[in-house]
Amino acid sequence: MLLKHMRSACNQIASPWDSGEVGDGAVGSGKCRRTHVSGHGYLYEVDEKSNLDTARTLMCADSYRYEFCYTRSFDTRLISNLMYLGFIPLSQLSTTDHTYGMIPKLHKHRCVLHLPDLKIDKSARKRMKHFQISINKCFDQVIDECVRVNGDGWLTKPLVKALKLLHRTPQCSAIRLCSFEIYNNGQLVGGEVGFTAGTAYTSLSGYFTMSSAGTVQMIATCKILQSAGFAFWDLGMDLPYKRTMGGVTHPIQDFLAVFDTVRCLPTPPLPSSVLDVRDTVTSSGAQERVYKQRQNCTHIRTAQCEKTLSHSVPNVSNSWANRKCRTVNSTELSVPNIIKLPHAA
Repeated sequence: MLLKHMRSACNQIASPWDSGEVGDGAVGSGKCRRTHVSGHGYLYEVDEKSNLDTARTLMCADSYRYEFCYTRSFDTRLISNLMYLGFIPLSQLSTTDHTYGMIPKLHKHRCVLHLPDLKIDKSARKRMKHFQISINKCFDQVIDECVRVNGDGWLTKPLVKALKLLHRTPQCSAIRLCSFEIYNNGQLVGGEVGFTAGTAYTSLSGYFTMSSAGTVQMIATCKILQSAGFAFWDLGMDLPYKRTMGGVTHPIQDFLAVFDTVRCLPTPPLPSSVLDVRDTVTSSGAQERVYKQRQNCTHIRTAQCEKTLSHSVPNVSNSWANRKCRTVNSTELSVPNIIKLPHAA
């Protein structure tokens, strides 16, 4: 479902390889080259030698109307660095010279699911029976199925090849590619691919071949991430079904301020065995109850937390700085501290 919406968005983009006109944008001493994109104007161009932090800062500015930059490169280091900065790697085939290029996306607003806020309706609970889930058992098969089921509108051959290589060589990257596979009575019926950066998990693409498999996979994925100790689930673009499940949309500046903090934390390990979906929901719920009970007992407010965040996240909005931050001693709990984004107005 996510891939279909992203592919639709990509189909509306004129080929970025149509023109070579150049302009410059600058922040401090850094400069980013801009190349004209038919129907869109001047997009920032990046490559392996680019200052990606500068490009990101320029793209977040109100004066930059677009959510894309572009590059002809599919270098795995470049892709990894873009994801580590919060970009979603998209790609497409030029309709003019039939060459592939990447159009990394940095949404103006980002949909985030704070894991304990997941909404599960009664019908979804009933549909969990006979479903199992695993992590990283068949990454290549899942991403190939995403292309087969949804098409290659943005998940093109060179990008798929690069993502598979990144998954096979996690030691070479600051991010970790991973897959979640959903089974019904042992048969693979859906899954998604995404990446972790510290304690943030970002979805890239997903598919399902059986009714309810997509919903069940999202529920189980959320509960696994919560039990492992992830801070939040980055769902990418804002869509109605994501809000229905508890997602909240935030301005990109607020999102990146928190993302930049949690990406530096150690990535929690994910389960290596095949799990029954109902067990993931039950165990996660028990851990969350323990977490809340200890919160009620300790009443630890956040002088230390606020001090830490004010230094590490200087540009975050007042709604973040003034929120009630709940922290506990991480040695006391199996569920690590949860960092929550402020609710958007």
